[in-house]
Amino acid sequence: MSDIFKKLSTLNVNDRTEKKGKFTYLSWAWAWDTFVQNYPDATYEIIKNELNLPYFNSEAGGMVYTRVTAGGITHEMWLPIMDFKNQAKKQFDMMDVNKTVMRCLVKNLAMFGLGLYIYAGEDLPEEEKITNQQISMLSQLIADTEVDIAKFLQAYKINTIADMYSSQFQHALSALQTKLKKQKEANKDATQNTTN
Repeated sequence: MSDIFKKLSTLNVNDRTEKKGKFTYLSWAWAWDTFVQNYPDATYEIIKNELNLPYFNSEAGGMVYTRVTAGGITHEMWLPIMDFKNQAKKQFDMMDVNKTVMRCLVKNLAMFGLGLYIYAGEDLPEEEKITNQQISMLSQLIADTEVDIAKFLQAYKINTIADMYSSQFQHALSALQTKLKKQKEANKDATQNTTN
């Protein structure tokens, strides 16, 4: 497994998804942007039929295909043109084709790891929890800033600090460090005002 696949497959993309009925969709613009940041050489191709149209039609319905090449690897993906119930459509227009092509591209990117767990029906990707050192660091900052621990845990949707994922750590650390810095500046200003 490549390092980039490992990294992409553990990214939590839930805040970039949209629910439509019981189906989950990942924003194609965000997916492509994130993918290219990891694979700057990435290219994609929309496979076209003999009339140079981006879909293939049959009695069973329409189908689109995309091909993505990155890191010397090429993956091809396909997706039927579907209705709001995710049933194949026999009658469709170019808006249906356009939406399906972009969904197919996102599915194609999942073959490289990005958002792959969505297609497995999982709520969260497997991801490393923070280390004991990181737990201690956050615990100390929470104590120093007198942050309400219950609200902190609720904000990150965890029961204890040890439940935090490594992808959440940097955000939590930065937020607490910023809060501590502001508190110190406010205390310094208050001390200066009382001495004047």
